Amino acid sequence: MRAVRLAGPGTVAVTDVPEPQLLDPRDAVVKVTAAAICGADLFPVHGMTPGFDSATVLGHEFVGTVADVGASMDSLRVGQRVVCFSTVSDGTCSHCRAGRPAQCERRSLFGYSGVYPRLDGGQAELVRVPMADRCLLPLPDTMEDEQALFLADILPTGFAAVRNSRADLSDTIVVLGCGPVGLMAVLCASGFGGGVIAVDGVRARRELASGFGALSVSPEEAGKLVAARTSGLGSDVVIEATGTPQALDAALHLVRGRGTVSVVGAHFEPDYKLNAGLMFERELTLRFSIGDPISDRERLMHMVLERKLEPERVISHRMPLDDATQAYQLFDQRIAPPRRCCIREEPAPTDVARVARGVTPRRGRWRVCLRRTRRPRPRPAGRCPGRRYPQSRPSGGQNAEPRATVAAPQRAGRGVHQERPRISRASDHPLQRELRRSARGGILLGDPGRPAGHKPAGSSDPVPPRSGRFEAVPVSAIDRAASAAHPGLGHNTMHIF
Repeated sequence: MRAVRLAGPGTVAVTDVPEPQLLDPRDAVVKVTAAAICGADLFPVHGMTPGFDSATVLGHEFVGTVADVGASMDSLRVGQRVVCFSTVSDGTCSHCRAGRPAQCERRSLFGYSGVYPRLDGGQAELVRVPMADRCLLPLPDTMEDEQALFLADILPTGFAAVRNSRADLSDTIVVLGCGPVGLMAVLCASGFGGGVIAVDGVRARRELASGFGALSVSPEEAGKLVAARTSGLGSDVVIEATGTPQALDAALHLVRGRGTVSVVGAHFEPDYKLNAGLMFERELTLRFSIGDPISDRERLMHMVLERKLEPERVISHRMPLDDATQAYQLFDQRIAPPRRCCIREEPAPTDVARVARGVTPRRGRWRVCLRRTRRPRPRPAGRCPGRRYPQSRPSGGQNAEPRATVAAPQRAGRGVHQERPRISRASDHPLQRELRRSARGGILLGDPGRPAGHKPAGSSDPVPPRSGRFEAVPVSAIDRAASAAHPGLGHNTMHIF
C-alpha cells in the first residue's frame, strides 16, 4: 500500500509499505478516506523528535471506514464510517479510570516514535488502530469526512484551551498564534462578551481569524490594542497556541493581574526561563493542556452537526495522497498559511445530482465541488442593529421566550417590578451551558424566585432556584457576544480538489 514517510531531512515521500495486520483482539484496520497535516507532523520532518524512526508512517488525524476488526470488537463492524482520535489510551490504568486519558500510562500517538512507542499513522491507504473500541468513534451519515477530521485532535485541543482557562462570558480573550489550533480556539471563544483578540504575524491568518469574529492584530501592535480594550489592565485570558518561548513570554505580559495563561502550543524546551517573579507578583495562573478528544467527542460532534461550530472553514487545500510531498511543502513554507491541508483518496464517480444540490461528497475526491454555505438570517426592520432577534416571536404559551425581571425599590407601600428587555436566545453560545455549571457564573433566564428544576424554553438544563434580585450578564455584553458568534457566509465557496 502507499504511505507517507520521511525521505530525508526536511522532506517526505509516498512509498510502498506492507499492509497492516491485526495483532490483538482489540485491533481494527481502517481504510483511510481523508487525513490532515498537523503542525506536530513537522517536528519529525525537521529532526526535532528524539529517536524518531524514519520508517514510521506519518499522520495522526484521519477518518475512514472499518476494513477489519479483531475478535473482541463487538462495537464496530466492517464498512462503518469512523474518525480516529490522535492518541491511544488503554482505559484501565489509574489515569484513565480517573478521567485523564491523555495521561495514560500506555499512551501513544499515531504517526510518532521515539518519544512514544512507535505507532504508524493515518497518512496511508490503511492503518492499524489498537484499542479500537476507545480510539474510533462511529460517525452519523449527516457528518462529512472533513467535519469529522477536526474531532481527531485540533478542535478538542482548541476547546480545551478555552474551557481550562475558566473564562467568564464577559472576559476578554487573547489568542496568540492563528495556526489550525489557534483558529479552533478563536472559533470556540468567538461568543464571549469581552471579545477575542487574535495575534499572528501572517496577514492571511489574521484575515481568517477576523472571519470568525475576532479583532486581528500583528504581534508588534498587540500590546497597544489589548491595553486600549481593557483600560490598561490586560486581558482576562491569554491562550498561547504557538509553542515558542517568545509567545509564552508575550502571554505573561499581556494577561492582567490574577489572569490565566492557557497554553496549548507544544513546548519541549528543557531550559525555558520562566519569569517566576512576574507570576508571583501578579498572581498569574499558568495552565497547560493537550486536549481530550475521548472525553469531549460527543459534545463537540453535536456542536458541529448543529452548526454551532464550523471548523471545516479553515481547510484551504484538498490534495490526493500521491501529492503528499507537495502538500507538506505548502504547509511547511506557509504557502498555505492560514489553514489546513487535507489529503484525500482517489476520486469517486461524480454524481451530477448531488453537485446540483450542493452536497459535498462523503467518500472519495471530486475535482470541483460547489458547497452551499449559510446566509445571515434577515433582521426585521426597526430592530436595533446590534442585536439578533428571531423572525417571529410567540405571544404566549410554552414556546414563549422567558423574560428577565428585577425587583425595584418599593415605593408608596407597593412592590414595583420593572421589566428588562428580552434576552435573545441567539446569544446562547456553545460554551454557555458548560460555563453555567461552573461556580464563576453564566447566564440565568427566568423570573426571580423560580422553582427548582425550572427549564427555560429551548433549554435542556434546569436552572437552579434563585430568590431576591435577578442577576444576569449585562444585555450589552450578550449582544456583543451574539453579534460576534459564528458570522454567516453570504456566498458560495468553490472547492478545487
